[in-house]
Amino acid sequence: MTVEITPPASGTQLSYRIASRQDLPLLIQLREECGWGADKIAAFLDDPDRVYCIFQLPVDGHLQDVGMACWVLENKSDPETASRAHQSVFLASLFIRQPFQKRGLGAQAMDILERAAGEQYGAKWVTLDTAAFLVRYSEDVGYWVEWMDKPNPTVAWYLKRGYSRYREDIPFIVAPIPPDPMRKITTVFLRKPASAALSTDSGP
Repeated sequence: MTVEITPPASGTQLSYRIASRQDLPLLIQLREECGWGADKIAAFLDDPDRVYCIFQLPVDGHLQDVGMACWVLENKSDPETASRAHQSVFLASLFIRQPFQKRGLGAQAMDILERAAGEQYGAKWVTLDTAAFLVRYSEDVGYWVEWMDKPNPTVAWYLKRGYSRYREDIPFIVAPIPPDPMRKITTVFLRKPASAALSTDSGP
C-alpha cells in the first residue's frame, strides 16, 4: 500500500490518542512499515495489560498519524519489566514513520511515554529493551541481519536519556531466520526512574 505523507513544519509538537479496535488496520500498517510484529498486533490489542497509542502531528490543518507505541502494564512471566505490584511499566512498539524520522519526534514520543507511565499508570520504573547491535533487513537474504561488530546507536541515546542496564545482555528478541524460526538477537535491558527529569535531546 502506498502512503502519502506530508512532512511537518519545523517546531510542530507531537500529540497522541489511545488506540481502539477500529485502529487495527492502521496499527497493522504501521507494524508492517516498521518490519516487526504485524502478526501479533491483533491479539495484543485485545490484551487489557497493553495500552496502544497513535502519535499525531498537525499537517496543513489536519492531524496526521505518524507513529505508534505501547505501554505494557503487566507481564506475568517477567514482572520486573512490567508489574502493577512492582510499579513498573514497559515501553514497547515505538515506531515513527520513516518520512518523519530524524526530526526529533523520537524524543517527543519518549517524553510522552515516560510521562504517561508515571502520571497515568503509576510507574516508579520505566523499562524497555532494544537490540544490542545494529540490526538491518537484508533484501539479499530475506531476513534481519545482526551486525555483531556494530553497536546499536539507539542504546547510547537511551543511556543519554537517563536509562541504565539492569540485566545482562542476552539473546532475547526473536528474529527468525531459515532454518531457525526461534533465532534470537542480543538484547539490552534498560530502565530509569519514572520521576527522572525528561531529556530534551533529539531522537535518533
